[in-house]
Amino acid sequence: MPKTPFKQADWPEKIRYMNEYDNFARLYGIRLVDYANGFAHLQMDVRSNHLNSQGRIHGGWLSAMLVIAGGKAARSYGQEVEINELTMNYYRGVEGGLVDIFATEKHRNSHIAVYDVEMRTAEGKLVVAGVTMFSILDEEVAYHLLLPPTATWQPVHPLPVWSKVKADLHADIQGLRPCFMDSDWPAKCSYMNENENLYYCENITVTEYGPGLCKSALTPLLPRYFDAYGRLEPAWLAVVMDPMIGKSSLSGGEFSVTAQMSISFFDTQVSGGLFGEGRERTRGEHFSVCDGDLWDADGKLLASGACTMYLRHTEIDFRREHPLNYPNGPQQD
Repeated sequence: MPKTPFKQADWPEKIRYMNEYDNFARLYGIRLVDYANGFAHLQMDVRSNHLNSQGRIHGGWLSAMLVIAGGKAARSYGQEVEINELTMNYYRGVEGGLVDIFATEKHRNSHIAVYDVEMRTAEGKLVVAGVTMFSILDEEVAYHLLLPPTATWQPVHPLPVWSKVKADLHADIQGLRPCFMDSDWPAKCSYMNENENLYYCENITVTEYGPGLCKSALTPLLPRYFDAYGRLEPAWLAVVMDPMIGKSSLSGGEFSVTAQMSISFFDTQVSGGLFGEGRERTRGEHFSVCDGDLWDADGKLLASGACTMYLRHTEIDFRREHPLNYPNGPQQD
């Protein structure tokens, strides 16, 4: 095991630690490729399990990437940090390929650190951008005291092999369930779980769905959801929060996309699982405003968020979508 304190280690060693001891990075294909005081550059190849029901990177995953990048930049000085806030704006969707995530220091003093964060396509097009704020803790990054990580990744549910009838949703199939607006709420809830790659591959489920309401849960919590210190990786709070709030807007039967989101983080000492509720507060002609909260099994508040959703005025039609967006049935990366 390395003996040199993180502050005295060279940059290649710091990059190695950030890649190998971070379960989120190690298991989900995220690589720290450039590192300096107050700066982090990460890359990720978009995988099938990152996708939403439209075959693009899940909004929760975009939020998580900014949390991860900001956290690595904030730890570059060798002091541990704790995230307080993420605010972000969404600009375009990404269906695949390589993406770059950057975190650049905006402000730092003895108590807080603030970072501009963004994701871009390999061609340099801006996908999402925002600001993260961290509290600086009175403890060093102590990687030389940590045991090597052992968590592994596999989809929580067995990968289904879709029958030809179920996969060919473009066809006019006798007896196929009705479209979203004509379905009952249990069918709508099932759609929200079945057509989300991220939800399906992890432990995330929509537990209750209704007009302007979405309740979600991530339980049980698996070893891969925790950092090297045994604390919940806060990126998972973003992963659950973003779609939970957004799905409350989708309940009206029209597609909407997140335009802006902010999340406040309160605690990562978690008991029993994540549980949350997203609510649509108001709806206009072009925008919907939603909020939500996450808590653990003991009822402790972990995070709160709010977002503005842009209404596309196109009907959700799951007869036109392939389950989980795998072209030939789910394939493990």
